[in-house]
Amino acid sequence: MKKIDMYEKLQEEGYDIGYTTVRNFVNIEEMRAKEVFIRQRYSAAWK
Repeated sequence: MKKIDMYEKLQEEGYDIGYTTVRNFVNIEEMRAKEVFIRQRYSAAWK
């Protein structure tokens, strides 16, 4: 779903919110979602 679609849906539901607020929130959430963890495995020689 695009940010503008989210904004319009919130407006339809009666929320008094600006597009910039929606855009900023989604951008922050997208950045959080991109954090990943890489499992590291070591051979027995490294233990």
